[in-house]
Amino acid sequence: MVEIENGVLLKYEEDGDSYTVPEGVTEIAEHAFFGARDLKTIVFPSSLKKIGDSAFLWAGLKEVHIPASVEEIEDSAFQGCKDLEKVTFENGLRTIGREAFFECKKLTEVILPEGLKTIGDAAFRDCEQLVKAVVSDGTEKLGNGAFLGCIRLKHLELPSTLSEIEPAALANCRSLGTILLNEKSPYYTIVDGMIFDKAMTKLIYCSAQNVSAVIPEGVEEICDYAFFGCSKLEKVQLPESLKHICNYSFRGTKKLNDVFLPDGVDIERDPEFAEDTCIHLNGSRGEMMFYPCESPYNECFILVLGRDYSINFDHKAKYALIFRMYFAGIEGAAEYVKKNFAKMIGMAIENSEVETVRKVLELREMVTKRNVKRLIEKSEYCEPINDLLTEYAQTL
Repeated sequence: MVEIENGVLLKYEEDGDSYTVPEGVTEIAEHAFFGARDLKTIVFPSSLKKIGDSAFLWAGLKEVHIPASVEEIEDSAFQGCKDLEKVTFENGLRTIGREAFFECKKLTEVILPEGLKTIGDAAFRDCEQLVKAVVSDGTEKLGNGAFLGCIRLKHLELPSTLSEIEPAALANCRSLGTILLNEKSPYYTIVDGMIFDKAMTKLIYCSAQNVSAVIPEGVEEICDYAFFGCSKLEKVQLPESLKHICNYSFRGTKKLNDVFLPDGVDIERDPEFAEDTCIHLNGSRGEMMFYPCESPYNECFILVLGRDYSINFDHKAKYALIFRMYFAGIEGAAEYVKKNFAKMIGMAIENSEVETVRKVLELREMVTKRNVKRLIEKSEYCEPINDLLTEYAQTL
């Protein structure tokens, strides 16, 4: 059964693997072909103007051609079409909605039409087989997460008309090495695989192929998700002009061991440096080092060694942070632990942090004949820690 009313195709319930939408239909309604897994081929008429919200959600389509008459593809229109291998567009389309082609996992190439104004949030997110994407002249906005998670995307072309690249638009595109930006762009520029605003004050995106990144003087802000997915990045040099590091900007930078921050940088609550990244700041406020802290107390992720600015932080999160630095051999951490050991180990025992106590004992620096008996008594209600301390005491 196919239901059409006043030029709107409202419902499709057929068993065939192909269907030709009749001439005169101007709109495919919301959810009209929802879940049509048997449908492999669809032919649209020259009268069609709009493809509605979730119109082909989870359908079995393999190939789609969008005629010049179509002006709008609404949110989630082809979301989850996991067999969709090819989409072609004629010029005429103005808007691709949010998540329109989200999780079209077999799609390998998209060449978007001239005149397209907006690519919505997550429009091509998680198109995991997508290798090439061409955004043609006329496009003004690349939405939040537009190509997020396109892990095989290698080649991307951007037009001079593009004036807005929203956060995470290219995040976690792990294979992206070639980005071609029209040199006439008045909005953006590319330097060493990094996209900056034209004034060179904001870093918007860094290629995941970069092993190192030298951010030039004059840059004041590292935008949300800028380095997200840069798993090969081993070194980053930040300019003295830097003022702001935004959320999630360093997520997934697994090989980045050290970052030296210039004085006065404002860091948002969760830049998500990797667990093993040590952050250093040397400036007028003293020498600081901090690790990200995986705790509900996000405000607690700065640790200052030497001059302690962290007295207002939650102590559980703070001490977990300091222990992590101590185990990593960070300069200054051992001295801090030694000075505050009674409080720190006491809290670890109270919170049954068995692995923390185990690592402290393995280093054989802080627990001595003088304090081990007291620690054994303190741990009587935590059998695993009590056993560790008792066994350790026998080696002293």
